[in-house]
Amino acid sequence: MAGEKDVFTPTHHGMKINEIIPNSEMRIIDDGCHNLLVEKPVETYSVIKWFLDVFIR
Repeated sequence: MAGEKDVFTPTHHGMKINEIIPNSEMRIIDDGCHNLLVEKPVETYSVIKWFLDVFIR
């Protein structure tokens, strides 16, 4: 997960990791920067919940 406008950890870093890890998923939060839990809490928690629902049974 990455913020679309994160200047500290640009999305291409996460995309590179996503390419290396089999069956991984990359989620980019629109208009998000580096502190997603504060900036975009609803969107961030939505992705976390999706992950837990899908991968943690």
